[in-house]
Amino acid sequence: MEFFTSLFLFLASISAISAQYVQESELVINGTLPISYIDANYICATIDWWPDDKCNYNHCPWGSSSALNLDLSNPLLTKAVQGLFGFSKGCLRMDRWDELNQFFVKTRSLVTFGLNALRGRHQIRKGVWGRSWKSSNAHDFIKYTVSKGYQIHSWEFGNELSGNGVGAMVNAEQ
Repeated sequence: MEFFTSLFLFLASISAISAQYVQESELVINGTLPISYIDANYICATIDWWPDDKCNYNHCPWGSSSALNLDLSNPLLTKAVQGLFGFSKGCLRMDRWDELNQFFVKTRSLVTFGLNALRGRHQIRKGVWGRSWKSSNAHDFIKYTVSKGYQIHSWEFGNELSGNGVGAMVNAEQ
């Protein structure tokens, strides 16, 4: 036991001594040289389907910008949209899903769809959710999407889920 105590004190004193050594450094960032390129066709737009009257903290930012009421026949929207769409949150009627997919085909969009990872769960404490995920809604939705031949580029599990709980957190086992 005495050996471990001596070893601990020795290692602690080395780190305390080395922590006192400070060397001044200079970091130079060259912002003119690219380190990566994004494909010229890449545009990312996320469209939620919050209702018009959805408000957060007495602020109602959605207006008529939701996938539930967006004017898909607007030529400006059609011209603006090419690339990757992300969708998350809310309830989506299948007739609107059909309309959205016609729009995606027309604009040659690559679609990423965010599935609700909190369905069936309950909030344990702020930002942390428990219970098992109810996948039946997602299963039925994916089955419908496949039966219609809709091309989904990718599926996202959850919206703003992270280990730190940006919006909500579920354990990795879940």
